[in-house]
Amino acid sequence: MDGMKQEARAARQEVEVARQAARDTVYTGVHHAFAVARSHYVNIDLEELSKGYPGDYADAELDAFEEETTPFTQNLTDKMLEDNED
Repeated sequence: MDGMKQEARAARQEVEVARQAARDTVYTGVHHAFAVARSHYVNIDLEELSKGYPGDYADAELDAFEEETTPFTQNLTDKMLEDNED
């Protein structure tokens, strides 16, 4: 029984490590995206940008945007995960 508890505890720790790595990756990605945005658009309002999409977008427009950008987002995520492994 103690062996099972230790295995469960170890599994929980591994999950927490994976969650933290995912959080770090997302933070790094967002930070990088804002830095790139700032370098290309000097007058960009980063505070406004951090709030998400403007309210005047229709759901269909947001869905289309998400569908269009998904392959690029996945590619960036994969690359960032590869870089974290190195």
